[in-house]
Amino acid sequence: MRLLPNLDSLTKYLQQNFDDIFLIIHPQADPDAIGAVIGINALIRYYNPKVKIFLLKNSFNHLGERIFHESELKIDLIFENETPLQGLIILLDTPQIIPETIDPKNKLIIIDHHIKQDLLFPIEFDFRAESFYSTTEIITSIFYHDKIPLNASVRKALLAGLLFDTQRFLHADSNVFHAVMFLIQENFKIYQETLNLLLFDREFSEKRACIRGAQRMKLVKISNFDFLFTHVSSFEAAVARALLRLGGDVAIVISIRKYETRISLRASSQFILETGISLGKDIIPVLVSDYGGIGGGHDGAAGYNNKKKLGINEVKTKIINLFKEVCTTIE
Repeated sequence: MRLLPNLDSLTKYLQQNFDDIFLIIHPQADPDAIGAVIGINALIRYYNPKVKIFLLKNSFNHLGERIFHESELKIDLIFENETPLQGLIILLDTPQIIPETIDPKNKLIIIDHHIKQDLLFPIEFDFRAESFYSTTEIITSIFYHDKIPLNASVRKALLAGLLFDTQRFLHADSNVFHAVMFLIQENFKIYQETLNLLLFDREFSEKRACIRGAQRMKLVKISNFDFLFTHVSSFEAAVARALLRLGGDVAIVISIRKYETRISLRASSQFILETGISLGKDIIPVLVSDYGGIGGGHDGAAGYNNKKKLGINEVKTKIINLFKEVCTTIE
């Protein structure tokens, strides 16, 4: 199993007497983010059972909500309007943080598997590891390294994150399967029960968003690749995945809300292989630089959020021109 450096230092650090610990995850939190919350909560409780732990809740996606409730996790939820936070901050499965949410004097830990980006704050422990397939795999490795006992609820939550972010092991290696075997401990029932949690019929509202996204879809051809663009009011990530399944090489979905703009990008494995373009490295940082906001992701999947209402046509033109520029450089 992959291991991280300085794990002994981290576990000693978590044994200190912190007044409060705040966990921060990305909006529309998926099973990997929720599994990371459940796992790190159990880890902290093992070393420091009396500390107060809070979760900054933006939103959960449908599967994330299911994993959260299945775990019966006892944790205090707080919202952005209750900021700034004062205490130890732990970022999970998210490469960025909204500066307004924390006091600059806070200590910061980040555990994430997305592409690294510059952060505005000094970091106590930086466990950003792109070699891992999910954030839950990173946390599983900590349990493995420290030989910490795991109950069935935490095992399922960590396994759900692994299953979700590897797309049922479509993207995986021997280290991932080693982590899985550690979590199920030869009890295949845990694997089957976790898999069942991830099998569901989509909500009507999500189905409707995908249909509307397909109805509004526009095709843009760049260097023999099909770029599918659309806009919806919600479920932008689900719509982006749906457009990719329709046959697009790249899906660009913009969601303009009352006081917020969200963008979800997806690219096919073939597009990434042939172009070498990374959504997380080549596209999202430019949006953050030009418009502010936060974002991050991987080569083939990335997201961007801005607390401002941006113009759909302006953002569409910006992204399309950006892709034209990077595609031109590889021809």
